[in-house]
Amino acid sequence: MKVLVITPEWPTPDNPNIVPFLVRQITYLRKHNINIDIFHIKGNQSYYSYINAFLKLRKIINKYDLIHCQWGYTILPVIFSRKTIITTFRGGDLGGICNEKGNQTIKGYLLKFFSKVAALKSKELILVSPQMKKKLTFSKRPKTVIPSGLEFDKLIIKNKQELRKKYDYDPNIIYVLFPYNIKRLEKRYSLLKEALDLSDIKDRYKIENVTNVSHEEILERIQAVDFVILTSKFEGSPNIVKESLALNTPVVSVDVGDVKYRLKDISGCFVSKTDTARSISEEINKASRYNYELYDSRKYVLDLDEEILIKKVINIYCRSI
Repeated sequence: MKVLVITPEWPTPDNPNIVPFLVRQITYLRKHNINIDIFHIKGNQSYYSYINAFLKLRKIINKYDLIHCQWGYTILPVIFSRKTIITTFRGGDLGGICNEKGNQTIKGYLLKFFSKVAALKSKELILVSPQMKKKLTFSKRPKTVIPSGLEFDKLIIKNKQELRKKYDYDPNIIYVLFPYNIKRLEKRYSLLKEALDLSDIKDRYKIENVTNVSHEEILERIQAVDFVILTSKFEGSPNIVKESLALNTPVVSVDVGDVKYRLKDISGCFVSKTDTARSISEEINKASRYNYELYDSRKYVLDLDEEILIKKVINIYCRSI
């Protein structure tokens, strides 16, 4: 079986640490003897990059048994192909792109439109969270929920105090991790800061904005901070939440993607009732007062082992060709 994976995000020399969850999935597919090539659509979703991709793909596409589009809108350059297409929807493709006022941009509407086309044209759909089914009810294609998996032998729990010393953390400060570029408006950095400024810890917090570092460092930072707080407008099944749970770091979040489902049984994690700064600050207050001495969230994500989940992806490949 020869598979072509089309993706708008893939590690480059300038950004070698991007999409570790997708790199991990590809690695496991190859480990299971799936012959995979990567077609990276470069250009940050520019119109020219998709035209260029269309011209290049039409020359090579016939040698593949199956096309796997990562993010719905990447179907655009193969939209007229007769090849079998599987599409993984990851959240942002169905959410679009917002401007500073929170409204959809023209590009955002286009990405959502082509993602809906993918839901109609693809032979099967992979969703990273069950909540995404609500946005795809118009498509009668088979839908399988397969979240991005975790590699537990690399999710090593380390001594928090030693990590805090390593990164020179002040013991009197409460550290919050924000592992995204603050220019990504859908991640809503300003909402996070506003919520913290309204909370009981407003005079003793620091946001650790850590980006473009190795995945290993991100995993250490997750353990070094006090909380991971998620304020995103769109998500599918955010890996930062799953990795935080695997590393026993508490999470406070808005109700986005599958986060509420992930946190519902975990004492010490909190989901805000609304997306307002006041509501989020109330959950931050609960977390700041919680006794985490016996906190253990790792057991709640053991079902996300990549070795288990990758077999579901392979099963979809096999039955689709």
